[in-house]
Amino acid sequence: MPLSTDYPNIFQWVSYHGKMTVSQINDEVIEVALADAGGIPDDGRFRGASADEALLKANQALAAWLESNKNFLKIRLSDILHKTKRQLSAVALGIGMRK
Repeated sequence: MPLSTDYPNIFQWVSYHGKMTVSQINDEVIEVALADAGGIPDDGRFRGASADEALLKANQALAAWLESNKNFLKIRLSDILHKTKRQLSAVALGIGMRK
C-alpha cells in the first residue's frame, strides 16, 4: 500500500513540513527520525523491532503533533499566502508602471 494510505500523517509531514530518515540501528532496531525547522513531535526519533512498528509510532506521534499545532500551521500558511499576494501585487504594479 502507498505511504499516503498506511501512514497518512507521515505522508503529510514529508509533503509539506519536514524530512524523514529510516535507519537500521542494529539487527533488532529500526529508527524513524523526523526533522522540521518549526518543531518535531516528541524527540523526533521513533524505534521499533520492524520498519512498520517504527513508522506506526512516528505516524501516531505526528497525528497528535499536527492536531496540537494546527493553528500554528494555519497562521504560518496564511502568512506565506499574504506575502506571496503582496509580492505578486508589487510585480504587477512594477510591470504596469513600465508601460
